[in-house]
Amino acid sequence: MKLQRIVGRLHVDTAAANDGVQGNIRDMGIIEMIQVLSVGYRSVQILLTKGKTLAEIVLHKGQIIAATAGQVEGEAAALEILGWDEGQFRILPLKQVPPVSIRSSTDSLLLQSCYHKDHRAITP
Repeated sequence: MKLQRIVGRLHVDTAAANDGVQGNIRDMGIIEMIQVLSVGYRSVQILLTKGKTLAEIVLHKGQIIAATAGQVEGEAAALEILGWDEGQFRILPLKQVPPVSIRSSTDSLLLQSCYHKDHRAITP
């Protein structure tokens, strides 16, 4: 419900939309956030920080189309970010669609991320 309220605020007014929505990944999981934005067919830019690492995920019409995490780009960056359990995020309306660097579906990326998390949890 909290994420749905946040996503709803993206369309409240133009001045507020320019500021975006921000929060802590620990309070609002990145996977859940992406799921809601994807189902809502949203076009947004999500800026993230974890320690000194700066990252970005771009959704266009609900699909992840681009990602960067530090020097990593594309699908590898998306999978890295989706594995984050801490850090800060900021959701902004997408003003310009960047070149597509991810061809996998959002659902596929989310499933891969969950698989990697589960694998890390059982592997010492």
